[in-house]
Amino acid sequence: MALSWRASRQLKIIGVIVFIIGILLFIFVIDATSVVPTCSDGKKNGSELGIDCGGACVNYCKATLKTPSIVWARSFKTSDTVVNSVAYIENQNTNAISSEIKYEFRLYDTDRRFIAERVGYTYIGGNGPSAIFEGGIVIGNREVKYTDFNFLSEPVWSLPNDMYKDVKLLSKDGVVVDAEKKPRLTGTVSNQSQFFHVFNIDVIGIVYDVSDNAIGVSKTFIDSLNQGEQKDITFTWREPFLGLPTKTEIISRFNPFTISE
Repeated sequence: MALSWRASRQLKIIGVIVFIIGILLFIFVIDATSVVPTCSDGKKNGSELGIDCGGACVNYCKATLKTPSIVWARSFKTSDTVVNSVAYIENQNTNAISSEIKYEFRLYDTDRRFIAERVGYTYIGGNGPSAIFEGGIVIGNREVKYTDFNFLSEPVWSLPNDMYKDVKLLSKDGVVVDAEKKPRLTGTVSNQSQFFHVFNIDVIGIVYDVSDNAIGVSKTFIDSLNQGEQKDITFTWREPFLGLPTKTEIISRFNPFTISE
């Protein structure tokens, strides 16, 4: 039996309502079950190149970057029973920094017998050379012949922010005086940024002989450098170097995550 016009119209309206409700339920279910990719969900999704790394994430993927290169590590006597140990390293990654990495110095005598160790943590700044300094390592009446330096953890690399990219610490001068008595190395460190303030700067002075061997290393500290500010620095040694100083290097280090305007 044919439906009346009124009944047919009601069925059409009910059909439209059911269709609209179905569409709304479909959208609700899709929205409820969909997960927006994040850089901390433990999955490789979105534009990521690895699990929570690369693409839109701040963290770099470990496989795409290199652990800092260890160029050399040496120890220098400051008294009969104490040495300072230094590792000269290079970050070979362009545009990548790390907030923390664990390291160790291990000191040995001529026969490779263990003398002492020092474990610590440091940050890794931008591309280029740097130096990790550990002072006051007690060795007793032993003589250090070998200094081994190793990283004990993998750095978590991240992209430096615009503040860090703007800051350039320029070290210059590096003049050695009284080399035959109590050597003194003088120089300057300046903050080339016109906008950002840098805190807690470690400054390592290295003196080389004619063969480019480090014959003296010392460390000083600058608590802060304002925008465009320059400060004089001085390194001192109590005894003459075991060699003729012919070249110097002043390395300034600061934590890339502690910059302010």
